[in-house]
Amino acid sequence: MTALVTLVVIALFSLLAVRVATTALTMTGLSYDTASFQSYSTFFGVGFTTKEAELVVNHPVRRRIIRDLILVGNIGLTGALATTVASMMQSNNVLHPIVLLSTVVFVVLLITYIGR
Repeated sequence: MTALVTLVVIALFSLLAVRVATTALTMTGLSYDTASFQSYSTFFGVGFTTKEAELVVNHPVRRRIIRDLILVGNIGLTGALATTVASMMQSNNVLHPIVLLSTVVFVVLLITYIGR
């Protein structure tokens, strides 16, 4: 149960980090859609070479926001993966990891779509 709570907390803080970065990028002049897309792609480490990405990289404040989000994303995803693997190793029940992952995915999707 502790692993589930830890994983949910990591997921919530990850979503919070993306939201904060989206707001910060919006405050530098990017549209909400562009800022949100760039925040999510940065957090998850998937780069897209677009004109929008060039707008982010060519601005010093935006570049600093993106740099910090890359760091937070790597720490958050690594922590979530480590928590999941640790809980799977300790579980004798086969359904426990499936329920754990399903619950976390559901909560993350719920929080992501409620905020829109």
